[in-house]
Amino acid sequence: MSLLKVGIAESIGGGRVPVRRVLARNASLMTGSGTNSYLLGTERLALVDPGPADPLHIQTLLGILEGRPLDWIFVTHTHGDHAPGTALLQAQTGARIVGLAAPAAVSGAGHHDQTFVPARLYHDGEVIDCGEFQMHLLHTPGHASNHLCFLLEEEGMLFTGDHILEGTTPVILPPDGNMGHYLDSLRRLQSLSLALSLRSLAPGHGRLLEDPQMVIETLIRHRLRREAKVLTALTALNRLAGHATLEELTPAVYDDVSVHLWPWAQRTLLAHLLKLEEDGRVEREGERWHVFPVGASQDATNHDS
Repeated sequence: MSLLKVGIAESIGGGRVPVRRVLARNASLMTGSGTNSYLLGTERLALVDPGPADPLHIQTLLGILEGRPLDWIFVTHTHGDHAPGTALLQAQTGARIVGLAAPAAVSGAGHHDQTFVPARLYHDGEVIDCGEFQMHLLHTPGHASNHLCFLLEEEGMLFTGDHILEGTTPVILPPDGNMGHYLDSLRRLQSLSLALSLRSLAPGHGRLLEDPQMVIETLIRHRLRREAKVLTALTALNRLAGHATLEELTPAVYDDVSVHLWPWAQRTLLAHLLKLEEDGRVEREGERWHVFPVGASQDATNHDS
């Protein structure tokens, strides 16, 4: 499988509306090969996710425009690898900014670009007429509370940001990230995929994904299997010690993940536990967690996950 190439405009999709992917120069453990910026259109263009505030990446994007106007900048969410380049690009083009403002800064919730300013307040379900094409806005909280996916209606291509990625699942960072909201958003996309005629998924990191229904179903199954693993591990540790901490749970729940990734895995583990707590399946005392006593709660005995 060929590597994605930094700074090269690669055509994807092959439909009526040209879509070109430009990879930013921010490869890392958490961003994979880097952040994808997508240029859409022929004469009056739109861009999805300018990426980090890297002047060289912004100059690359401006060069690909070849003097054509950039009318719209769509931003999936305000994490530092997706949004900060917006201000640099908007200053050069005057493009209208579409997205949701950053949530209030909260310790441990991941870095959000607090300087991001959308043109106005946007809402779930809005359709933006870009002249050559239309973009349908879908609010998909979970990875981030202000996460949006954008559907290029003419192509059935959904720009998924960090909601759906190639070959991996996004880290969920509480308190802004929420596992229950993430699963709900996936199920919503699953139910909408036929009505919206989804044909492909263009992720914030990685390659174009075909067969959206299968990809979404696989993600849901993965998260529910991990949730079941959390409950199994927590039950076993409860029998031994009556409770368990995140550090004690991690080796059992993430035995299939490299040890150097466990600090990040613990954040998503916390998101799973918080969802299970909200579902009435587990409870905590300080930093210690245990499975909710069987029969102690009507919610606990009747919950169907």
